[in-house]
Amino acid sequence: MVMTARSFGEPLSAMLISSFLTLANSTPAQANPPLVISATVDYTQKTLTINGQNFGTSPIITVDSLMFPTLSSSSNQIVGNFPSGMLPSSFTPGTYFLTLQFRNQVPAAFTVDMGANGAPGAPGPQGPAGPPGATGATGPAGPAGATGSMGPAGPQGPAGPTGPAGAKGDTGATGATGATGAQGPVGPQGPQGPSGSGTGLPACTAPDVAVLYNGAFICKSAVPHYVDNGDGTVTDNTTGLMWEKKTGISGTANPSDVHDVNNTYTWSAASPFTDPSGTLYTNFLFHLNDLLTPNDGTATPCFAGYCDWRIPTIGELRSILPAPSPTCASSPCIDPAFWPTQASLYWSSSSLTSPNTAWDVNFGNGDVNFGFKDDGLYARAVRGGR
Repeated sequence: MVMTARSFGEPLSAMLISSFLTLANSTPAQANPPLVISATVDYTQKTLTINGQNFGTSPIITVDSLMFPTLSSSSNQIVGNFPSGMLPSSFTPGTYFLTLQFRNQVPAAFTVDMGANGAPGAPGPQGPAGPPGATGATGPAGPAGATGSMGPAGPQGPAGPTGPAGAKGDTGATGATGATGAQGPVGPQGPQGPSGSGTGLPACTAPDVAVLYNGAFICKSAVPHYVDNGDGTVTDNTTGLMWEKKTGISGTANPSDVHDVNNTYTWSAASPFTDPSGTLYTNFLFHLNDLLTPNDGTATPCFAGYCDWRIPTIGELRSILPAPSPTCASSPCIDPAFWPTQASLYWSSSSLTSPNTAWDVNFGNGDVNFGFKDDGLYARAVRGGR
């Protein structure tokens, strides 16, 4: 049974399609990307054969959310087994979403039909052409053409006779006001006016509302999005998150400074590279939260006086992009309140379905990507939130 071009059936997962498109769009372009030409199900051998070009090594085969063990692979053919205990005929008939992931290579996508009903038969021959239709009615006349340009002015004619005297003109403007006279005596006190509302709130035009900010009521539209707190942190007044601000100059490394913008970290340290054991957690967060020397008696043991710093989720990391790719107008793609920032990939704490990969954000162009957990990427810590 091979893939078809018909609409996806009910078993196809919209969530997997969205995830794959995000991964494919965010992976750098390659000269010879992998290409799937066909996908065939052998119901007797219980195998899935994928033919194509430029296949990389160590493929991961996924049909919807199910992973198929790899039986054999080459640069132009990959054969996978169906999951243990699952027969090809046990699948609900329909079109399923097939993805191939390779290490350091863009993923490839295809569709495959499977299920008890089998593949649709070959299309029948095309029927004869019908007789030509009748000639349509003549269309309405087109719009009139544009007016031609004005010709040159003719010669000036002779002066006419003097006309009669004109009507009397309008009255001239009023003269300047004289000097102010002396102030008159104070009048009696007027009656007391009505009581005020007593709210003390500013007048905000709907849908804007008054909010309490820094001890005073102001219209919500006047609250700044980001505030540099002056202690190495930036607060997002929209989400309530407090972000670490980096230091240093891009290209001039200072490894002794945990906030240096040039520092990179690994998500996981040892095979199979799935747990949070890399320098992102054992070095970066340990320094911010004073977990390396928690009892050294320092006056400010934790960064900015807070000991709950963490790696942001992919949603939190995307929230500080000013615009998504490809509409970001600056590089690095971030508000100046967060400078300095590398125009490159920053780790999130969110893992993918494949446990040895995690989401990241490219602050060079606003793309959302994924990386293998033993890669070295940049990092920015966060705390709090609403």
